[in-house]
Amino acid sequence: MVRLVKEKECLVPTFFGWLVMLAALALCVTFYLRNIHSFLSISKPVKAQVLIVEDWLRPESLESAASEFNDHGYVLLLLLGEEKRWVVSILEKAGVDKKKIVTVPIQPVRKDRTFSSAIAAKNWLLSSGMSGEAVNVFVLGAHSRRSLMLFEKAFGSDFEIGVISCENVEYDPQRWWESSAGFKTVVDETIAYIYTQFFLLLAGAPSPG
Repeated sequence: MVRLVKEKECLVPTFFGWLVMLAALALCVTFYLRNIHSFLSISKPVKAQVLIVEDWLRPESLESAASEFNDHGYVLLLLLGEEKRWVVSILEKAGVDKKKIVTVPIQPVRKDRTFSSAIAAKNWLLSSGMSGEAVNVFVLGAHSRRSLMLFEKAFGSDFEIGVISCENVEYDPQRWWESSAGFKTVVDETIAYIYTQFFLLLAGAPSPG
C-alpha cells in the first residue's frame, strides 16, 4: 500500500520557551525604538567651505541651514533642486549673501533623488574647478545617514564629505513612534537605509529616494 503521509517528530517551544522568545522580541523592539533615530540622524561635519542644501527642506530647516552657513565660515552655499525662488528668498532673509548662493537645477526623478542630487553637485564642483574641496551636506533628521552614504558614493575619494543633521520639528525625536509623521519617517528611512546598504555593497548602485 502506498502511503501519502508519514509521521514526523516536530519540536515546539514550551510555555517557558515562548516567554523567553517574547521577552527577547520585546527587548529588540525597545532597543530599536530608543536607538534607531539617533543612529539614522547622524551629524558628522568636516571643516569645509561649501555647504550643500537640498531645496525640499521646510522653511525652518532652511533657516537652520542659513545659520550653519553664517556661523561656520562657508564661502559657497550649493542649493540643489528645482530652482524655487522662495527658497533663495528664505536664505537671504536669514542672512545668507545672495552672491554666495549657487542654484544647481535637478531634474525631477521618480527614484534615486538623493543620488542624482549628489551627482549634480559633484559635476558642478568639478566643472567649476573645485575638485578636492571638502563639503558638508545639510540634511533633515533621519535622512542624514543615508544621505552621507549616497554622497560619499557619488563623490568618491577625491572629496571629503561631512553631514549635518537638522532636527525635524514635525515630531519629538525621543518619542518618534508616538507621531504618525515620526513613525512614517523613521520606518521608511530604516527600510531605505537597509536597502541602500545592501544594494550599494552588492551591486554598487544607488538606492531609491
